[in-house]
Amino acid sequence: MPHIDTGQALTLFLGNLPTFITVILAWMHSNGRFSDAQSRMSDMNNRMSDMNNRISDTNNRMSDMKSDLQRQMVDLKAEMKADGQTTRDILRAEFRRVEEVMGARLKHLEEHER
Repeated sequence: MPHIDTGQALTLFLGNLPTFITVILAWMHSNGRFSDAQSRMSDMNNRMSDMNNRISDTNNRMSDMKSDLQRQMVDLKAEMKADGQTTRDILRAEFRRVEEVMGARLKHLEEHER
Protein backbone atom coordinates (compact mmCIF):
# COMPACT_ATOMS: atom_id res chain seq x y z
CA MET A 1 0.00 0.00 0.00
CA PRO A 2 1.47 3.34 -1.01
CA HIS A 3 2.13 5.89 1.65
CA ILE A 4 0.40 9.33 1.35
CA ASP A 5 2.41 12.17 2.78
CA THR A 6 0.90 15.25 4.43
CA GLY A 7 1.12 17.42 1.31
CA GLN A 8 -0.79 14.93 -0.79
CA ALA A 9 -3.45 14.51 1.91
CA LEU A 10 -3.83 18.30 2.18
CA THR A 11 -4.15 18.59 -1.61
CA LEU A 12 -6.84 15.88 -1.71
CA PHE A 13 -8.67 17.45 1.22
CA LEU A 14 -8.61 20.99 -0.21
CA GLY A 15 -9.57 19.72 -3.66
CA ASN A 16 -12.64 17.95 -2.34
CA LEU A 17 -13.60 20.62 0.22
CA PRO A 18 -15.97 22.53 -2.19
CA THR A 19 -17.75 19.25 -2.96
CA PHE A 20 -18.18 18.48 0.74
CA ILE A 21 -19.45 22.01 1.43
CA THR A 22 -21.87 21.78 -1.50
CA VAL A 23 -23.20 18.44 -0.28
CA ILE A 24 -23.63 19.74 3.27
CA LEU A 25 -25.39 22.92 2.07
CA ALA A 26 -27.67 20.92 -0.22
CA TRP A 27 -28.53 18.57 2.63
CA MET A 28 -29.30 21.51 4.94
CA HIS A 29 -31.43 23.15 2.24
CA SER A 30 -33.30 19.91 1.59
CA ASN A 31 -33.85 19.39 5.31
CA GLY A 32 -35.35 22.89 5.52
CA ARG A 33 -37.69 22.10 2.64
CA PHE A 34 -38.79 18.88 4.30
CA SER A 35 -39.53 20.79 7.51
CA ASP A 36 -41.50 23.36 5.52
CA ALA A 37 -43.41 20.64 3.70
CA GLN A 38 -44.13 18.88 6.97
CA SER A 39 -45.40 22.14 8.43
CA ARG A 40 -47.69 22.68 5.44
CA MET A 41 -48.98 19.11 5.65
CA SER A 42 -49.73 19.59 9.34
CA ASP A 43 -51.62 22.82 8.54
CA MET A 44 -53.60 21.05 5.82
CA ASN A 45 -54.40 18.21 8.23
CA ASN A 46 -55.74 20.76 10.75
CA ARG A 47 -57.90 22.38 8.08
CA MET A 48 -59.30 19.02 7.01
CA SER A 49 -60.07 18.19 10.64
CA ASP A 50 -61.95 21.49 11.00
CA MET A 51 -63.87 20.73 7.81
CA ASN A 52 -64.80 17.27 9.12
CA ASN A 53 -66.05 18.85 12.35
CA ARG A 54 -68.20 21.33 10.42
CA ILE A 55 -69.67 18.58 8.26
CA SER A 56 -70.40 16.51 11.35
CA ASP A 57 -72.14 19.51 12.99
CA THR A 58 -74.21 20.06 9.85
CA ASN A 59 -75.20 16.39 9.76
CA ASN A 60 -76.26 16.56 13.41
CA ARG A 61 -78.34 19.69 12.76
CA MET A 62 -80.01 18.06 9.76
CA SER A 63 -80.82 14.97 11.84
CA ASP A 64 -82.36 17.16 14.52
CA MET A 65 -84.40 19.03 11.91
CA LYS A 66 -85.58 15.74 10.39
CA SER A 67 -86.72 14.38 13.73
CA ASP A 68 -88.47 17.69 14.52
CA LEU A 69 -90.24 17.61 11.16
CA GLN A 70 -91.31 14.01 11.67
CA ARG A 71 -92.64 14.87 15.12
CA GLN A 72 -94.57 17.83 13.72
CA MET A 73 -96.07 15.65 11.00
CA VAL A 74 -97.20 13.10 13.58
CA ASP A 75 -98.68 15.91 15.70
CA LEU A 76 -100.46 17.39 12.67
CA LYS A 77 -101.95 14.02 11.71
CA ALA A 78 -103.14 13.50 15.28
CA GLU A 79 -104.66 16.99 15.36
CA MET A 80 -106.41 16.43 12.03
CA LYS A 81 -107.76 13.13 13.26
CA ALA A 82 -109.01 14.76 16.45
CA ASP A 83 -110.78 17.48 14.41
CA GLY A 84 -112.30 14.82 12.17
CA GLN A 85 -110.58 16.25 9.11
CA THR A 86 -108.96 14.18 6.46
CA THR A 87 -106.33 15.26 4.01
CA ARG A 88 -108.99 15.23 1.33
CA ASP A 89 -111.15 17.67 3.34
CA ILE A 90 -108.26 20.05 3.83
CA LEU A 91 -107.32 19.91 0.15
CA ARG A 92 -110.94 20.54 -0.90
CA ALA A 93 -111.10 23.60 1.34
CA GLU A 94 -107.77 24.91 0.00
CA PHE A 95 -108.78 24.32 -3.63
CA ARG A 96 -112.12 26.06 -2.98
CA ARG A 97 -110.28 29.04 -1.51
CA VAL A 98 -107.88 29.16 -4.48
CA GLU A 99 -110.83 28.92 -6.89
CA GLU A 100 -112.54 31.84 -5.16
CA VAL A 101 -109.39 33.97 -5.29
CA MET A 102 -108.78 33.13 -8.95
CA GLY A 103 -112.45 33.88 -9.77
CA ALA A 104 -112.24 37.26 -8.04
CA ARG A 105 -109.04 38.14 -9.92
CA LEU A 106 -110.54 37.06 -13.26
CA LYS A 107 -113.64 39.15 -12.58
CA HIS A 108 -111.41 42.12 -11.71
CA LEU A 109 -109.48 41.72 -14.99
CA GLU A 110 -112.67 41.42 -17.02
CA GLU A 111 -114.05 44.62 -15.47
CA HIS A 112 -110.86 46.54 -16.28
CA GLU A 113 -110.86 45.39 -19.90
CA ARG A 114 -114.14 47.13 -20.59
